[in-house]
Amino acid sequence: MKRFVFVLLFSLFLFLPDSFSQIGMPSTKHNFQLEARMHYGFFFQHHFEMKRFSAHFPAYEISLFRATYGKNNWETVYRYPLMGVAVYYSDLGGFEEIGSVYAVYPFVNLSLFGKTKNQLSFRFGLGIGYLTNHFDAKTNYRNFAIGSHINAAASIYFDYRRAVTKRLTFFVSGGLTHFSNGSTKTPNNGINIISVSGGASYFLRNPNRYLEKKILPELYKFEFDGKQWFAIECSFLYGYKDMTQEYGTAHPVYNLAIDVSKQVSMVGKLGIGFDLVLDYSDETVLKYRYDTFIKKDIELLKPGVNVLYEMLLGRVSFLFNVGFHVWRDDLDLSEGIFYQKLNVKYLITNKLFLKVGLTTHLARADYIGYGLGYRFDIKYYKSWKNRRK
Repeated sequence: MKRFVFVLLFSLFLFLPDSFSQIGMPSTKHNFQLEARMHYGFFFQHHFEMKRFSAHFPAYEISLFRATYGKNNWETVYRYPLMGVAVYYSDLGGFEEIGSVYAVYPFVNLSLFGKTKNQLSFRFGLGIGYLTNHFDAKTNYRNFAIGSHINAAASIYFDYRRAVTKRLTFFVSGGLTHFSNGSTKTPNNGINIISVSGGASYFLRNPNRYLEKKILPELYKFEFDGKQWFAIECSFLYGYKDMTQEYGTAHPVYNLAIDVSKQVSMVGKLGIGFDLVLDYSDETVLKYRYDTFIKKDIELLKPGVNVLYEMLLGRVSFLFNVGFHVWRDDLDLSEGIFYQKLNVKYLITNKLFLKVGLTTHLARADYIGYGLGYRFDIKYYKSWKNRRK
């Protein structure tokens, strides 16, 4: 109740008349907004063990974000996205086995339809969550959802936003919130919450006016000297899977990825990717489930091929891969041969980048990897005739 009263009072502060807050408040280049959001939802019971946790419950969220206004060209191309950090809390229905959850995650909100005053948008967030209770073989054996206190937190929502004044915006939304530790500690069935939400956001100062889209010269394929470019990115990620609750062991995971892509728009790339995964947990699973023993590390290698799309947001980009492992059905075990990857990249220089990636098999998170990568830009020509010029 205390938390609810706090959120209510905070929301009332956001709803103060626009004229009151205009006094002595000039516009600012940061364009910050505060937002209060209340969720109401239920568990998506994607595993049999979760069916005993059936309830509808609220969640509360406060976020601080920056509304872009066209300072950089990609902001206008994406129709002025919102970028910020959210703080999330829920008691998860009051079940003692699961406990409560606290989360902090950065997010980006992209406009899909409509104008700045009346629009449908897509919000994606990825960060860290803390669950007060987790699985314990002796004291909490009914919690098969989460095996650790620290987990990844992901949020996917569709928002309908309506600006009622220059600084005040109301919204309603619906979507999914997910918590999982990426198998760093098993069991790791994960928690999925489907909910609807609503609230309001408020500019801390007078917002900057939206800048018109910058006019760029139209470039045609193979214009001028005929040069075209594609990129080859090589990255190496390290992950860790703790399976002590099931098998009494923990194992490293190594992933070498080579992505070949071409920029197809100002804000997007398409391409194909190749993976070589060495997951030492497969050796333990094969031994205990199928009485199969691995003699050499090379027998554990899982090659993979995938298609990719990269969404560019300045130095930060999101990389989505969907693919399958080839000719190693014996090592895919219960997860199946198909896999998906969500990677977040940050450019340290124009070539060198940090990379964090989550690999999943449909609804089941497999592992989280951390590493570095480097990009090689390759030039080619339309024809030999163009090259001689």
